[in-house]
Amino acid sequence: MKKYLLAMAVGLILFNCPTKAQGQTTKTKLNQVELIKQFVGKFKREIGKDTVIIWDCKPFGNGYELSYTFSAKGRAYYNIKDLWGFDVNSDTWVVFSIENRENYKVFYQKFITPNEMTVDRVYILGKEEKQERYTMEVISPDKFAGYIKLDGKKQSIGEMTRIK
Repeated sequence: MKKYLLAMAVGLILFNCPTKAQGQTTKTKLNQVELIKQFVGKFKREIGKDTVIIWDCKPFGNGYELSYTFSAKGRAYYNIKDLWGFDVNSDTWVVFSIENRENYKVFYQKFITPNEMTVDRVYILGKEEKQERYTMEVISPDKFAGYIKLDGKKQSIGEMTRIK
C-alpha cells in the first residue's frame, strides 16, 4: 500500500509540473480599462471634399457608447452605433456594432502596447461572416490612426483628430 501511495504521489507531482521551463517575464500587463480612455471624446476625419466622419465616444455604464456619423455637405447619410464592454476573463474589449443599414459586426479589441490596439472585426452579413484585423495607433492625445498590414507594410486606413 505504501508503494502504491508513493507511486501515486510521484505521479501527481510529475503531472502538475510544467512541461517547459518557465522563466520570469518582464512584460507587464497593460491596463486595458485605462488605455481605452484615450478614445473618449469627439474626433473628425475628412474622407473627401465636404465629406467627414465624426467619432463620438462617451462613457456608458461600465463601458462606452460610440457613434459614427458620416456626413456630406453637412448632411448625415450613414450612421453606426457601437457598445463597448470589457471582458475581464479575456482582458479584451468586446464591441457590438450596428449600422443604419442591415449589417452588424462584433469586434474584439486589445491593447498590445500603450499606444497600439489590435482590432479583430467580424462582419455578419446574413449568413456570411467576413473577418479582418487592423490596428489602431494613438499618435498623440488628440490624434489616432488605423492601419492594416499588407505584405508586412503598414497601410493607413485613416486618421482621426480630436475636435476641441
